[in-house]
Amino acid sequence: MKRKHWLGTTVFLLAMLLVGSLSAWATPKENLEFHNFVAPPSNFNALTASNDELTRFGLPKRPNVGTAEFEIWKKAVVGSKRVDSNPVAIPGLQFGLTTSTSHNYAGYRVTDPGTYTSATTVTYVPAAASSASQVMATWAGLHTAPNIIQAGAANSDSVSTTPYFWFEDYPGPAYKITGLTAHNGDQYYILVSYDSSTHNASYYISDFTTGQYTNGTFSASYVGNTDVEYILENPTLNYPNIGSVTFQYCGYNRSGTSGGLGDGATNITKFIMVNSSNSTVYSPGSVSFDTNSFTVTHS
Repeated sequence: MKRKHWLGTTVFLLAMLLVGSLSAWATPKENLEFHNFVAPPSNFNALTASNDELTRFGLPKRPNVGTAEFEIWKKAVVGSKRVDSNPVAIPGLQFGLTTSTSHNYAGYRVTDPGTYTSATTVTYVPAAASSASQVMATWAGLHTAPNIIQAGAANSDSVSTTPYFWFEDYPGPAYKITGLTAHNGDQYYILVSYDSSTHNASYYISDFTTGQYTNGTFSASYVGNTDVEYILENPTLNYPNIGSVTFQYCGYNRSGTSGGLGDGATNITKFIMVNSSNSTVYSPGSVSFDTNSFTVTHS
């Protein structure tokens, strides 16, 4: 699916500069150089704060008032309570690369030429796993082979079926965010961004169900910034049926300009998840131009 015009005011720039007020360095986790943004003061008003003030506390920049994206931003930021991430490495589990005929991916990738600095979407924590070995994850990320900066949610970790939020600098390990509690079916907002001048990545995750958010920044190996991805993944390749998952407001920043998956992108790769017999397991539907959304459905 292709569109040859850029999105105007409806898809907004959510890239965060990785500078500003940060808490003290957290204890490194397997060489992870990570630190939390500090919480804004009690009298902080995101509705009136400048973009510099929002950036200082690791908050997404405010879109134009009156747009659907402004309402999503307000839901993700205003009144949401911040918690520290407290990342812990997940042994033996990675969320990673694939090809267009994929055994682990279903979703979309945008590959228009340019430098991508952020990816954002609103999606859901996957439905409960019937066993810990059946891992399903939803995420957004920035990709240049072989590296991916990504963050999202998963329904198990191969040991426990307790859902969680996570981030990863692939091909490094995935890190479970233990400070923000996830529940199967929670709707959440995710922003992933990268600053090539500092080689730092950051994420902002807001759980709409619990009214809490977490954000942090970490040193990343990512270079190139060639595309963005919005993905349902089964890294364990055992294909449980969790029904369908919707991704909404799939946006990005490319070379300083905001765009959207359905209204702005001209080069899009569609990922269909197939099993070892090459039978389709999960497939993404068509992209909505109005909300830059799509739904991945089990076959």
